[in-house]
Amino acid sequence: MADRIELTGVEVYGHHGVFPHEKRDGQWFLTDVTVWTDFRQAAATDDLMHTISYADIADLIHATVGGPSRDLIETVASEIADTLILNNRVHAIEVTIHKPDAPIPHPFADVAVVARRSRKDLRHVVLSLGSNITADGITPGQRVERAMHWFETSADYRVIATSSLYATPAWGGVEQADFMNSVAVVETMKTPHDILDDAHELERDAHRTREVHWGPRTLDIDLITSINNGSEEHYDTDDLTLPHPWAHQRAFVLKPWLEVEPHARLGRQSIASLLDNLDSREVGEVKPQ
Repeated sequence: MADRIELTGVEVYGHHGVFPHEKRDGQWFLTDVTVWTDFRQAAATDDLMHTISYADIADLIHATVGGPSRDLIETVASEIADTLILNNRVHAIEVTIHKPDAPIPHPFADVAVVARRSRKDLRHVVLSLGSNITADGITPGQRVERAMHWFETSADYRVIATSSLYATPAWGGVEQADFMNSVAVVETMKTPHDILDDAHELERDAHRTREVHWGPRTLDIDLITSINNGSEEHYDTDDLTLPHPWAHQRAFVLKPWLEVEPHARLGRQSIASLLDNLDSREVGEVKPQ
């Protein structure tokens, strides 16, 4: 049975609710958080570095409940839970938000919502990032590293691993400069379509244009695969196909991925065997920098 850290009755003034007066005037909210973890190492070493700081949890509650107005406290509770579950020391989380002054025209003792998350809810996602255009004084390698940094600093993602940068000849038959490519492995509560939206937003920020299919680009971010509850997710929509339909043919995806997840699989095959099946010349042209 996991150990537990509890923080109860954190009082924060916020402006959440569907009515205009709730957004305008605000009210007090009370938040309780229970974190299931294993703090045996912290207890043995008496070291805060090996446990979860309840002060950090309180800071997150204040920033979220006292932050942007939401119509629903369900949204507020979910934002807190989705952020906390990204901590790799957290096994499961329960967030309760009480709204004692809710606009209910009847006597009541309390109203509250409860958000629960566990590590099995997290998606394990592989992203491929690439660039081959220098723009605004930013080189392709720097552009990829900036995108990596965005994921590393986002509260919605936990970056598990990032590969080295690899110089790669362009794929797809269009004459152009070599690419700088890398792979990131992340955990998130976001759906694949939400992740794709974030990727497209980063591409727009980099002034990505789509004039030539497989042509030069300032930034390209592809979703390669997403694992949820231990199973590979399958999507086939107008804007998203998972697993990525060409990843198994691309050395510039498989080689960086193999660096950070040597035992990973794509479909029914290991990425190591997929890489072995590619032309050795193509694999050799993907060079770490």
